[in-house]
Amino acid sequence: MKKMTVSTWNINQRSGKGKQIPEMIVHELAKQNSDIVCLTEYVKGKNHSEFCEQLKSLGYSLFMYPEHIKKFQNEVLIAIKTKFVTLPRITTFPEEEEFPDFLHLQIDFEGAPLHIIGARIKIANIDDTLPYKRKLPLLVKDAKERLLQIEYITEYVRKLNGNILLMGDFNNFHYFEHQKIDSWEHDKEFLQNYYSYPLLVAKMTEVNLATYSPTGNYDEVYSWIKPGTRADNIKRYIRNDHLFSNLTEISDIKYSWEFTKNPKYQNKVGFPDHAILSATISL
Repeated sequence: MKKMTVSTWNINQRSGKGKQIPEMIVHELAKQNSDIVCLTEYVKGKNHSEFCEQLKSLGYSLFMYPEHIKKFQNEVLIAIKTKFVTLPRITTFPEEEEFPDFLHLQIDFEGAPLHIIGARIKIANIDDTLPYKRKLPLLVKDAKERLLQIEYITEYVRKLNGNILLMGDFNNFHYFEHQKIDSWEHDKEFLQNYYSYPLLVAKMTEVNLATYSPTGNYDEVYSWIKPGTRADNIKRYIRNDHLFSNLTEISDIKYSWEFTKNPKYQNKVGFPDHAILSATISL
């Protein structure tokens, strides 16, 4: 049985608003040295070719959307150490709004298929200046559409045979571990009634994928901070980057914010605003 390390990271390129990928991202990936890397909110910006060459120099083979798809939109990039790449094949979802950002890389690993899937659930752009009564129906519609994107993913996964690693940014709302699908049913205005972490986990369970995500105190174990929310507000801290798999031996699951200590890091669009989720898998 071989051990491999896996990382997924939303690098916050936001459809090209970051202009180009910061050099510090390559440095942090080199420090992580994971065997499999999934980058979400990746955009083919000004230094796309240079960035790819730098990753290749670290020993990775790269897989992403076909080049003919228009530039400057959020994508998924999967990088895997070249020594593991055998019979690679990629599949994507249609380039339409109702589908999530999605990239499926299938390789042959010691004679058996290994499916590496990167995903990011899309979210709607809703005008915050709208009165609450006008905004709420739009928010509920968005939440329902996020769950529908999950269903597109699970229906796809249901047809796969072999080992599966599904990872990325699932854009679920704030939650605590003890909360269940019906925890919010007393308040139908609560968006978690329509899309939540418990609903996400339940959908993955239907296709025999277990959840491997970091747990702990809400203000210590999180993958994203909601901007503009006070530090003492429990809704400030969100875990929405996850790993789902049918593998049974996955360990060392953690979020890391160490990259923010990089002297070249800046807290702005174009620089990562999610933690790096990493884990060790056994195959």
